[in-house]
Amino acid sequence: MPNNKFLMGIDVGTGGGRCFIFDLDGKEIASTYKEWTYIFPSNIPYAVEFDPDEMWRTIKFCIKETLAKSKISPNQIAGVSSTSQRQGLVLLDKGGNELYAAPNMDSRGYIEAEELEKYYGKDIYQITGRWPLPFFGPCRLLWIKKHQPEKFKAIQKLLMLSDWVLYKLGQVTVSEPSIASSSMLFDVKKRQWSKEIAGWIGISENILPEIHDSGEYVGNVTKKASSETGLKEGTPIITGGADTQCGLIGTAAIERGQTTIVAGTSTPVQMATEEPILSKEMKTWTSAHAMRNRWVLESNAIWTGLVFRWFRDALGDLEKIIATILNVDAYELIDKEIESVPEGCNGVIAVFSNIMDAKRTLKTRPRGAIFGIAHNRSDLTGKKEIARAIIENTCFAVLGNCLQLEDISK
Repeated sequence: MPNNKFLMGIDVGTGGGRCFIFDLDGKEIASTYKEWTYIFPSNIPYAVEFDPDEMWRTIKFCIKETLAKSKISPNQIAGVSSTSQRQGLVLLDKGGNELYAAPNMDSRGYIEAEELEKYYGKDIYQITGRWPLPFFGPCRLLWIKKHQPEKFKAIQKLLMLSDWVLYKLGQVTVSEPSIASSSMLFDVKKRQWSKEIAGWIGISENILPEIHDSGEYVGNVTKKASSETGLKEGTPIITGGADTQCGLIGTAAIERGQTTIVAGTSTPVQMATEEPILSKEMKTWTSAHAMRNRWVLESNAIWTGLVFRWFRDALGDLEKIIATILNVDAYELIDKEIESVPEGCNGVIAVFSNIMDAKRTLKTRPRGAIFGIAHNRSDLTGKKEIARAIIENTCFAVLGNCLQLEDISK
């Protein structure tokens, strides 16, 4: 084992950060996960941000902890890469400092999305495979341009979150097609940044990072990053990809028609294609795959894992306390509790997840409802029935999205 080589992956998820170490056969050696929190500025409607210093501290912790768990030398790490949630953005100034950092939930650009939809909606969809929505890059950039003009003028580089991790590790400013597709600044057919959209929103093409294919060597871990993370200085840095498309690689969904359901904060359902396929009704998304010469057609059950996390945090205090005592995950206890609940959840129905319609369902705030509670039968329509109803809602929504992809791809 002292002479063996290993690979490290860092994931910037919506709910938290992860670090993995794998051997060259793909076997997981060690991993660490830590949740993070977001900032909700009270003076900016629908805005969500994160503290980049705090997020970087979490990532550093995950790297150090995973190295310690693995009991391998940093010299044995043959390369490091990153995946991330899609749509998240970091804007850098001339000195490389973060001007703005926000996850995929930041929807401050809702008015700007309506403006882009009105004047350029169909054109943007044909170029990017995405309908203008508040959390996409152009809408947020237009908001900053309107409300924080000095900050807008100071922008020197735009990075997606997986790009930002590589920047923190190696001071490289690059991107790759699968994560760039989520920016709504990327020409999905040409697999390059869109000059038209950059012009429409008034940004210089120079702020957009150089595009490399996923899996390319782009730099090395710096001395500073080495001292902060425990990685060896000079460790090769490799472009990663969008979390969902990397999930497709992990499930070998590469050839035309192969489809993967990626359960997470939301639940995207992606089908691999050999050419970009666009929905005539503009209901779905089209993106570059993390594989060369492949694309993905996507529908999405939307709020799934995030709803289950809400359930844990809002109704699962007891499970969290017991989980801490037993040193297990609270979700494991919740899963055990719902095993006794019959199909149909004794009439309890949860409505959170949905069938994706990019022009309609993704415009709304993430709200849901629970029906069928019998106020005089808490034994039959209680907490565990609500938990199972959320899962059943997710399952039916996933099925509906699979059928939608099947229909559009014909």
